[in-house]
Amino acid sequence: MGAQAWDYLVVTASNGRQADAYDDELALRMRLGFISGVRTAMAVPDPGGFRAGSGGSTVWSLLKILERELWNDGERALDS
Repeated sequence: MGAQAWDYLVVTASNGRQADAYDDELALRMRLGFISGVRTAMAVPDPGGFRAGSGGSTVWSLLKILERELWNDGERALDS
């Protein structure tokens, strides 16, 4: 039986600038083959650039994944 792939690898960031840097790093690592078995790697900033805390980043990340899956283009975004 082959290895199962993950649908998403999500890294949370404190703000949009940090998320952009993480996205660049994730893309590079995927291109180099350091991240395998992952369909989509993405960084999600905390809403409004404020640290969400107490699981808020996790909930926000799940909402971003749901949004991406529903619209299937990855370009539309919740207010962030």
